Amino acid sequence: QLPDPKTIAQELTTHSVEVEEIKSTGDFNGIVVGKIEDVQKHPNADRLHVCQVNAGDATHTVVCGGINLSKGMLVAFAQTGSMVNWHGHTDPVELKAASIRGVMSDGMICASEEIGLSQKFPATKEREILDLSPTRAKPGTPLTMLFGGGDTVIDIDNKSMTHRPDLFSHRGMAREIAAVFRLPVTLAVAPRLPRTSSRVAVDIHDVSACRRYVGIEMNVTVGESPDFIRHRLEACGMKSINTIVDITNFILLEFGQPVHAFDADTLNGKITVRRAKKGERIATLDHETHLLDEHILVIADKKGPIAIAGIIGGSDSAVTDQTKRIILEVAHFDAVVTRKASQQLGIRTEGTLRWEKGPSEEMPTESAAAAVELLKAYASGSVRAVTDHYPKKKKQNAVQLSSDEIVRLAGIEIPTHDVKSFFKRLECEVHVRTTKALTTYTITPPWFRMDLHTPEDCIEELIRLYGIDRIPEHQLVATLSTPQHEPEVITMRSVRSTLWALGCTELYNYSFYGDDLVKAVGFRPDKEHIEVLNPLSDDQKYLRVSVVPRMLEVVSRNQHHAETLSVFEIGHVYFSDREVRQLGIMVMDDENAYRIVRGIAESLLAQLSVPFTVNPIQQTADCEFWSMYSSQSALRIDVSDKSAGTIGEIDAGVLKHMDIQKPVAFCVLTIEALTPFQHADFKMKPLSPYPSIPLDLSLIVDQQTPWSEIEHVVSTHAKELLKKITVFDVYVGKGIPDGKKSINFRMILQSDDRTLEMSAMESLRDRIVSDANKRFGALLRDK
Repeated sequence: QLPDPKTIAQELTTHSVEVEEIKSTGDFNGIVVGKIEDVQKHPNADRLHVCQVNAGDATHTVVCGGINLSKGMLVAFAQTGSMVNWHGHTDPVELKAASIRGVMSDGMICASEEIGLSQKFPATKEREILDLSPTRAKPGTPLTMLFGGGDTVIDIDNKSMTHRPDLFSHRGMAREIAAVFRLPVTLAVAPRLPRTSSRVAVDIHDVSACRRYVGIEMNVTVGESPDFIRHRLEACGMKSINTIVDITNFILLEFGQPVHAFDADTLNGKITVRRAKKGERIATLDHETHLLDEHILVIADKKGPIAIAGIIGGSDSAVTDQTKRIILEVAHFDAVVTRKASQQLGIRTEGTLRWEKGPSEEMPTESAAAAVELLKAYASGSVRAVTDHYPKKKKQNAVQLSSDEIVRLAGIEIPTHDVKSFFKRLECEVHVRTTKALTTYTITPPWFRMDLHTPEDCIEELIRLYGIDRIPEHQLVATLSTPQHEPEVITMRSVRSTLWALGCTELYNYSFYGDDLVKAVGFRPDKEHIEVLNPLSDDQKYLRVSVVPRMLEVVSRNQHHAETLSVFEIGHVYFSDREVRQLGIMVMDDENAYRIVRGIAESLLAQLSVPFTVNPIQQTADCEFWSMYSSQSALRIDVSDKSAGTIGEIDAGVLKHMDIQKPVAFCVLTIEALTPFQHADFKMKPLSPYPSIPLDLSLIVDQQTPWSEIEHVVSTHAKELLKKITVFDVYVGKGIPDGKKSINFRMILQSDDRTLEMSAMESLRDRIVSDANKRFGALLRDK
């Protein structure tokens, strides 16, 4: 025997799904059809009437304030003891006989809102009584015979078991209740689809997106649905439309199988399941027109799309009262394709809800037969042609499960006969093999269970039915220890705190980008990039190989809110053979972006005690990442004689693509190269006892000559004597040839073992000038 609704709700919530509410659909107990035999004015009240109401078994005197009462009118008569929504009460109250202005009233003539029928029969005027005369029902007929009701509705919000497509149907819930309460379940089976000499012409272009398509051509008569169908749809929150549409919705709710009916006489040629063409449009049943593209799967004829597959039908092929012939679609659409199309178009339907859960391809076998049976019974349906396009039949794979695995994951030992019983209740095939040390179960799920793939899945089902509350408590014993921090995490903390102190703002970007951004920065998606198999959108198609492109997007969006920008980001970049944490620093400034970003980078490295050198680099090999760099200036940062990153300016062409108005420079460093120095054992070095010599030099060079080249020449000749080098003036103007600039810098020279002679230092200066002249045409500026 089925338990009461409260017990069902409690046990379902404990074992399976969350029950939100238990409610009744129009509880009309004690409310019958009454016929007004006589109407008289109330002797003591101008707005009241005294009526004689024939309730079938007796005639009752009733005082009523309705404005539309008339002799012979059929009304909803609430007998004493029934529950009604009495005026001023939020909850139904029990009706009792009462004296109203001196007249005894035995019952109540009801308005629609007083018995929960206001949506079905909205009142047009105040104090209007529900007129049931059009029903021609006999007095005494219970209202449940007219409007259904008296049912208990268990409202389930299936948030916790979204991987269970079978639980989005009444049949699935019936199986679940039977399994939880150890009850037998018997589901009606419709006769198989008839074999026909004719076939519905169907062509499927994308079999991965539509793995099965059952098309059934039928002659039908469109009319009003029988009461039991209308009542059940209304109880589930669906509006009755006509027999054809109602039956498709009925199958949707019972089986979890979305079904759609096309008016066959509106179709032009065979049905084709294909991707939409870019720019195609369709007017749908929601009275909207949607623009389609090649990502959306559609059902089409020769003229164009007639439905968006798995989501909504087109208005041009909709079933109407004049429809005589339909094509019934009972198909299987891919969950991902349907969900993406639904999100792109902003359409959410009952069909979409079920397709995105990934139901079984076997479901159309039963649901199509049931739909045909209902159409034959209630729409005078007759089958003309049937097509079942099912190229690759779905087969359930068996899962191997051992008793040791059950103990390890469940924490308890469940007897073999109980394990077998639980899986039998889930309609699984179970084979048991027992040895001295181990019991092994081979579990084959039924066709409707698409979620049982691994031993862990099966053990979860086992624990769920066994009852989590039956698992005994165990005290957890663990050893607490100081966590070992990943070295790079400590480095990143130091980097962040230093860059914050230097006035930089941290960014957090996605680790993906798309073709547009890749091409804008000059990268090639076919080189180095790893493509995401199931991207959330087109602009998240590839794993990034650099943090710079997304940082440029941020600069582009924010450039009008500040004169200068200094930002940084730490994130993962991905290559085919490795994953690297990368630091990106970026500066936007009118003229000094390059020098600012270099200063920030060098200050950071100094603060982190990282010994480094910088060397100018020029692009000579084919490298896609170089396309971001301006050819004017780029530095390689070396740490421990290995490249740790680069400093450069963004190419003007890239800035134009990104619509950035000011110069932008950047630095990229690998966190891995900085990490060893966070825990290095530094030793103090005594100051040199010998005096230092300041040596100023002024060189005239081409304006395009970067400072890094001059610095490289100086460090090459001065070597360990060079303690510091500082630029104190860059001059362009009178006395300097066009296209040239004067760079004035000071070198601090000092030896650790001797006093330097000025003559030797002047000789060093001459060698620096001579080498700079040979390398890039530098000239010593005359005073």
